[in-house]
Amino acid sequence: MKEFNNRWFLIGRRKKNHPITNLALDRIIAIDYDFNMPHLKENFNADTYYKNVVGVTVNTGLSPNRFELWIDALNAPYVLTKPMHNSQRLIKQNEDGSIIINLFVIPNYELARIFLGFGSGLEVIRPEYFRNQMKSVIQKSLARYAE
Repeated sequence: MKEFNNRWFLIGRRKKNHPITNLALDRIIAIDYDFNMPHLKENFNADTYYKNVVGVTVNTGLSPNRFELWIDALNAPYVLTKPMHNSQRLIKQNEDGSIIINLFVIPNYELARIFLGFGSGLEVIRPEYFRNQMKSVIQKSLARYAE
C-alpha cells in the first residue's frame, strides 16, 4: 500500500515476470480472487523502489533527471517549507523573492501534474525535453480559451 495525494494505492504484480503495478483503491469496483494462484513472496523495499519519484508511477527503464525549476516569490515559501521531493535543493534565492531549485527524479505523470498545478508560478528550466512537454501542454490549454 502507498498513499499519494490523499489517495491509497495497492502495489503489486500479477506474476513473477510482470512489472510492478499500482491500483487506486477508490477505483476498484470488484475483486475476483483465484485461490489457486500462488502468492508471490518478494523482498520488495518500497523506500528504494520509490526513492527517485514523486507519486506512485515508476517508469522503469528511465533514470533520474536533474530538474531545474524557477519558482515565483508567491510560491517560494511554500516550496521551501514543503519540498516536492527529498532531493530538492535550493540553488539560488533571487532579489525579487523568486527561487531556483533542483530536483533529482524520474519524470512521471504525477510530477508533471504538480508542476502544472503551480500555473505561471513555476517554470521548468531543465531538462529541455520536459520544458518542451510542459510548454506544449500549456499551449494546448491556452488554445482552449482562445475561442
